Amino acid sequence: MARRRDEKGRGLLHFFTIVGFTATVLGLVSAGMLSGAQGGAALIAMVLVVSLASRLGTSVTRVVLGVGLPLMAMALLVIREGKGNTQAMTALAGAILALLIALFGIFIIIRGRGR
Repeated sequence: MARRRDEKGRGLLHFFTIVGFTATVLGLVSAGMLSGAQGGAALIAMVLVVSLASRLGTSVTRVVLGVGLPLMAMALLVIREGKGNTQAMTALAGAILALLIALFGIFIIIRGRGR
């Protein structure tokens, strides 16, 4: 009985995760920062992340906060600073990717390869 209640609670958490993300994406679409197709793709990606995390038995919160939130923050940064211009957003995304690769390299150097 307790396990069933726990599963219902997780299902509700998953639902509200999707609701919150949907509100964010719809706000970006209505502000003109995302096209309808981009918004739809983002919503489908979020549903995939939540359903896969649920299926694998991992914490959706851990997956969303550890992976989804940083990726969403980068995407929002690129969209906001690129002002919806595809060329500007592509250039900015490339620059951020290069920075992240360099930072990851420094992390590997400091942490050590083999540990």
